Amino acid sequence: QGGVAITPEPVSLAPLSRDVVASTSAPEGASIALDVDEDVVVMADPHRLDQVLQNLFTNAFRYGGLEIVLEGRASESDVVISVSDNGPGVEEELVPNLFDPFARGSTSSEAGGSGLGLAIVRMLVSASEGDIWYENGTGGGARFCIRLPKAP
Repeated sequence: QGGVAITPEPVSLAPLSRDVVASTSAPEGASIALDVDEDVVVMADPHRLDQVLQNLFTNAFRYGGLEIVLEGRASESDVVISVSDNGPGVEEELVPNLFDPFARGSTSSEAGGSGLGLAIVRMLVSASEGDIWYENGTGGGARFCIRLPKAP
């Protein structure tokens, strides 16, 4: 309901990523690999970016595979962060409404969750002047990509 408080500041993505991974409760046998350039600095609210990444990890563990990769790359004006897994990917018919509240796939009832996570992620990313999208992962799986402004 209503707006969300976002306080953007320059955030060094590699240390934040390491902190998020260290604080993530991963299931037995799961792993998160980091592939983040050390010099990437994004304009973001560090608490909200942490929340976004935690949510994407939770979804990957819940609906995807146990091998997660977090990548981060900067271009001239923005930073693209992606979270990929080695699971089955998102059902094709769900993709158009994936970020809508209560959008859930056929396996969602088994996996739990409220169907609000990706809607919240989209709201936080949009409030941070960014974009989020889904694409099929290389060789299968799901890949969620976030574009945020690069810090000056």
